[in-house]
Amino acid sequence: MKKNSLAGKRVLILGGLGFIGSNLAIRLVSLGAKVVVVDSMLPRYGGNLLNIEPVKDQIDINFSDITVEDPELKQAGYYWKGAYSTLHPFVTLNYLIHGHL
Repeated sequence: MKKNSLAGKRVLILGGLGFIGSNLAIRLVSLGAKVVVVDSMLPRYGGNLLNIEPVKDQIDINFSDITVEDPELKQAGYYWKGAYSTLHPFVTLNYLIHGHL
């Protein structure tokens, strides 16, 4: 993708302080997206503020237990798009989240 190809687009990353989420945040910022990272900082799940050090001043960070099931996300204009499956998104999420543990 070209630099600024996501200019002005809002992106919400749940679990954005972990390995995958933080690298996604860094890449999306480089493409011009306005990134909001939400993480609950649960022990043993890999969330670490150092993971987003390169873009810490360019993103918004929230500490919350919010999930993709939360109706407030849709009201705020964020919509879930499953990485592997939109037919069974919670099965996919469970696999993605716990598959590496």
